[in-house]
Amino acid sequence: MFWGDTIRAAIETVVNAGIGFFTFYEVLWGNIISIGSAAIDSVLLSFETMRAELEHLLTVALPAYATWFTENFYSIMRDGLDAVLTIVINVGEKIREAFAAIWDFISRETWGQRRSYFWSIPIRKKISESHFAR
Repeated sequence: MFWGDTIRAAIETVVNAGIGFFTFYEVLWGNIISIGSAAIDSVLLSFETMRAELEHLLTVALPAYATWFTENFYSIMRDGLDAVLTIVINVGEKIREAFAAIWDFISRETWGQRRSYFWSIPIRKKISESHFAR
């Protein structure tokens, strides 16, 4: 009985596959015009969507951005200039404060005493002959 059940199952599988194939083929052959029409309509819809989006971009979005920019150009440039001037002024103040701190350090009395000590060291004007003899 084993072989009989196996052969019967194999035949049923082949028959079911054949029925499925011929059913698919019949539906495809009977509806090929509708399937082609749906595919063409889908492509045309995609092109129309792309055209409409491009038209919106060129006729609505870009002119709106250009109008906004022209109306706000002065404010944008003024704000940018204000930012640059603020940065330059702040950097200048920091440099001025740094030089003032250095000048205050140099002009303190202890630094002045050290400076006069170093400047009071005699400088030898003559170099010994033995130095050149080497």
